[in-house]
Amino acid sequence: MAMQCSMDVAGLSGLLNATVLSTADRCLACGAEPAAGEKLLKCRKCLDRQLPGGYYCSPACQKADWKNHKEWHRAQDMVSERLNRDGPPVKQSPVEQSPVEQPPVEQPPVDQFLHHAYYIRLLDPSISASEAGSRAKCQLAHSKPPGDLVRLLNKAAASRDQGDLSKAVRYFNKAIAHEPLSPYGYDGLADVHARAHNGLEAATAYMQAMDRYPTCSMHWAKAAASAFDIMNRPLKGVRNLHPSWWNDESLKTLSSLVVQATRPDECNVSPSHRASALAMRGEVLSCIAPPRVVVGKVGLPQWTLGTRTPQEVREGGEHYQAAANTASNATFPVSAMKEGFVIAALACFKRSKEQEAADAAACSSAAE
Repeated sequence: MAMQCSMDVAGLSGLLNATVLSTADRCLACGAEPAAGEKLLKCRKCLDRQLPGGYYCSPACQKADWKNHKEWHRAQDMVSERLNRDGPPVKQSPVEQSPVEQPPVEQPPVDQFLHHAYYIRLLDPSISASEAGSRAKCQLAHSKPPGDLVRLLNKAAASRDQGDLSKAVRYFNKAIAHEPLSPYGYDGLADVHARAHNGLEAATAYMQAMDRYPTCSMHWAKAAASAFDIMNRPLKGVRNLHPSWWNDESLKTLSSLVVQATRPDECNVSPSHRASALAMRGEVLSCIAPPRVVVGKVGLPQWTLGTRTPQEVREGGEHYQAAANTASNATFPVSAMKEGFVIAALACFKRSKEQEAADAAACSSAAE
């Protein structure tokens, strides 16, 4: 079923070009940076809804900028309503053509460009509107591999399935050289490197695939969850790979979009990829990592963590619980992570109760 957009093209276009995002080191209204040792104030509505940006140096700046900033919240409400109702966009069925005629090249509707460009800027506010639009057009233009590329990908996949990983790497590299703007060669190469336990190479290739898949598509989400899992391991050199979205607020946004894009009722997603997406969201919300044993060490979240409310930690536990249930039907290696997801879920529920008890005690002491 094609998704009906509740925001018109003009609305998306205006939002795409609006300067409504800010990082934690600059005021959205005046551009001022915080003094040494101080932090900017954050819009209460952005904070409650876990949205990126919305930082101000003073209440006066926030009040002066509210006319512009409320448009950000209006657009967020529209996008959330659309995603909750319709799920991520799905592809239209191709129109059947006579075998004698060459099928015309169909251009995606302009709102598809704007839809993907909007999320590109949401994950990286430093990207300009024009650059985000160009990237979205390129993603959509290469979302379907041509026949000659498919032949190379099939040879690579056959070698991989036969256990000849070196040959598979050569074929996937040939596919990348043949069509460098297509995501499929990078995705396949990442899978082979992951099987060979080459973490750095796998993470790099997954992020290359992410940049080329349409943002917020199912394949994009699968690559994002895989890259996140690898970069959260204490591997030497992984820190140098961290992209612009490797920060607390962007990861909250990213993980939410990954879960939305892997909804089993909206797309043909495997239990393994769904479980990975749920576990990613659970870890980001709770700041509690599942057991990742690497060279005798249990992995911890590898980004600068922010504060979490008891409600966020509990929600993280619920996502881990859902990941464990989904992992029961997943294939190896995700199926082997079920016990780790259960451990992480229990840790989340325990910490949430402890935080609630501590907050209640603090309130009681203040009242006395």
